[in-house]
Amino acid sequence: MAKPTKLAPPPEPPKFGETVYVVPTPNEGEIAVRAPIDGARLPDVGRHVAWSEYWARRVNDGDVVLADPPAEEPEAAASEPKSSAGDGGQGS
Repeated sequence: MAKPTKLAPPPEPPKFGETVYVVPTPNEGEIAVRAPIDGARLPDVGRHVAWSEYWARRVNDGDVVLADPPAEEPEAAASEPKSSAGDGGQGS
């Protein structure tokens, strides 16, 4: 008889008040998940929220999932001023 394999313990849930990133799961009814404080619709890319009973229920119901936030684009390249070297393409 084969030995039963031990399952890894489930990860610890976030602590209430801790900031987490949640993303809505795709649903066919297109029912929007809304934040309880401001009533704003949860964007499709997700958002940071304070972990609470509300968000725990949304996760348990399968409306949202905990996720890692998307990597931010490097702002250094976007906010770098254009070089003013030379005469701007005009002949002297």
